Amino acid sequence: AQLGDWAKSEQLTYEYALSEAKRINNHNIVRNLERAGPPPHNADGCLTQRTSLATLDGDTSTWKVLQMVWLFISVPEYSLRNLFRFFKELDLSIDASWAEVTGINLVKDVPKLEMSAIFLLGRNDHIVPSECSKEFIDTLDAPSKEVIWFEESKHLPFVDEAGKFNRIMKEVSKRKCL
Repeated sequence: AQLGDWAKSEQLTYEYALSEAKRINNHNIVRNLERAGPPPHNADGCLTQRTSLATLDGDTSTWKVLQMVWLFISVPEYSLRNLFRFFKELDLSIDASWAEVTGINLVKDVPKLEMSAIFLLGRNDHIVPSECSKEFIDTLDAPSKEVIWFEESKHLPFVDEAGKFNRIMKEVSKRKCL
């Protein structure tokens, strides 16, 4: 559940990024965030918030970028060309679905599942703060729910803690209940 209530999540993310930028005296990020203003944002404002957050959280380091590129091109189904196509198609997808996506509130819209649910979450996620995910999980009615926290991860546990993530995915896929 990397999403519960989009509006609440975006507000918490904006507040975190702005306070963190002020704390470390990053005047450029403070200026960019204040120029974008608090949510709700259009896609450009959200991009400003997310790129600022990535810089603050260290997710734009050369090593992180290389890890993401490697994930894309390390499987036979994808190539470096697909990586570039991905970003072009992502822009088209965002433009086409922005109004709908920004209205997502799983707490209200998905109160019940007829199947078991497993949530793999980064404890240090500032894109979707853990309290937003937890609120959704706590209110969700499902036959069973399991939360697996990645203590050293942010929004991308499959990158931040790849070994643990892959091990857990293998374990989960072997369970007969799923």
